[in-house]
Amino acid sequence: MWNVQINNVTEIDLECTTFCNLKCPECNRTTDKELIDSILNTTHITLEDCKNWFKPSELTRLREIRFCGAIDEALMNPELTAILDFFKDEFNIEFIDIRTNGSVRTPSYWANLVNHLPSDHIIVFGLDGLEDTNHIYRVGSDWKKIMRNAEAFIKAGGTASWQFIEFEHNKHQIDEARQMAKDMGFKEFRVVYSSRPTMSENLDHIRKNDKVSALSNRVPEEKKESVPVEKKKNKGLVVMDKTAELYQNLQQEKKKESHSKEKPKDNVQELVLVNRKKPKKEKTVIRCENQGHGNGNRILVNALAQVTPCCFLNGYFHQPHAYNKDENNKNKPPFTFFNDPILAKFFHSQTDENNELTAISLKHNSLKEILAGKFFAGIQDSWTSKDPIERCLEVCGKGIVDANEYDEFEDVPNTVKVEIAQEKINEKR
Repeated sequence: MWNVQINNVTEIDLECTTFCNLKCPECNRTTDKELIDSILNTTHITLEDCKNWFKPSELTRLREIRFCGAIDEALMNPELTAILDFFKDEFNIEFIDIRTNGSVRTPSYWANLVNHLPSDHIIVFGLDGLEDTNHIYRVGSDWKKIMRNAEAFIKAGGTASWQFIEFEHNKHQIDEARQMAKDMGFKEFRVVYSSRPTMSENLDHIRKNDKVSALSNRVPEEKKESVPVEKKKNKGLVVMDKTAELYQNLQQEKKKESHSKEKPKDNVQELVLVNRKKPKKEKTVIRCENQGHGNGNRILVNALAQVTPCCFLNGYFHQPHAYNKDENNKNKPPFTFFNDPILAKFFHSQTDENNELTAISLKHNSLKEILAGKFFAGIQDSWTSKDPIERCLEVCGKGIVDANEYDEFEDVPNTVKVEIAQEKINEKR
């Protein structure tokens, strides 16, 4: 059984919408757009959903909500303030954390937002540079609008953090941005480092005329051989579930479709993550960060009404759901690819006759039933097996430690201390 049952949950990550106004190059919305396009900008979690899914009589220890997912901009949910009121009033939530690009809504909305938050809260603005650089990664953002919104929120008494992802094109601005954050009244300035393929490089080679041309980091190499998943281990990013031929056919179909609509190509380099050696899994101990070892007893509920153990596994479940919802795939073989062979095999053992993973869906089961069910239990059971789920191994394997860095502004009262994730070059992310 999964260690964290409903009466143990202290924190929930809520991906409350599939809408976002930006096109950041390394976001799943961009890298996986071909796979998940059918669900993007289609749905919001509603206040009624929250009332049906989250019961104060069951979630007796719930104390924190974080609005942050893989494909969402929380401020685009039209019922966000009503949802905030629900958690604040019904659960007496002690702390709320919202991640945003800050480039939506109006200053008056942001000023009013403070009234819907508990006194202990933080809004993390993703600002990766200054006016002349932020838009390079945050494609489509409006700097002046962000500044007006942040200023209105802070002046109304809101607690704000400036999160700065370091790139080659903006690292010379870190000190200036830190001082600007302090002058504006931000309570915190965070610098985030990342080992993603493009995160430490100039982004000009993947952008042309504001169009992103980076391939997904999860695009596998094509293989001609047919190898059952249980015999195919430690092969980098190449993963086939059921049969390699099925995936091969899907890829060839996509190639034919794209060639028939082919346009003149821009001279832009395409990025493919290089295969890497995997550690010896049988010698690794996994301690789940969301089971009291790091972030408290945390779960994630995504915009598709799915419950997942964490943000690291969440992104895997958008793809098959989106594939099934795409009308163009009705007469095609079921979606079969994950870059984790054990998770792929486990996933298909849990799907129904329509290849839907209803076992973790709040539209089919209660939160209590999902946490007590076979899907969550199976993930945990894999950790003590010879072949644990690869993503769990990468993120929560023994010896993988986050480095943390943040600046508190001592002359500002009630500073909120929040750790920054510094992604190390050890394949954790």
